[in-house]
Amino acid sequence: MDKEIPYLSPAEQKWLDGELNSGNGKITDRYIRAMDSQEYAISTAKSGFALIIMPLNNLRSLKLACKDEVLMWTEVASGLPDTQLWQSVDHLVERKIVSKKSAEDFGNSFLAANATLRSQTMLDGVVIPYLRGKLNCQ
Repeated sequence: MDKEIPYLSPAEQKWLDGELNSGNGKITDRYIRAMDSQEYAISTAKSGFALIIMPLNNLRSLKLACKDEVLMWTEVASGLPDTQLWQSVDHLVERKIVSKKSAEDFGNSFLAANATLRSQTMLDGVVIPYLRGKLNCQ
């Protein structure tokens, strides 16, 4: 899904930042419209996916000590249940920026729930056994 989402141009990022900061910390109509924008959904999804993809790439490409591997799985498990991420992805599917197939492959209309279940699986299968001394790292 992340690969389907474009990066914001500098002008788009500047516009988004300006709209979000326009009320000097107050929720204004401009702020609300910005949060409902495609640019906001893109920015939020890209940020959320970055927190998940970085440790996944480390797990895939590096030979890690057991403790470091468990830390990477914990970071993924921590980032997956981000409701703002999945709301943004839902908006991007509606806007046809993220394909319906990508969403269906992950869990379709239950993206946040599927992310939470995957997070629980990582915690139950890796993190908790490690902390209990029952994970055999090789």
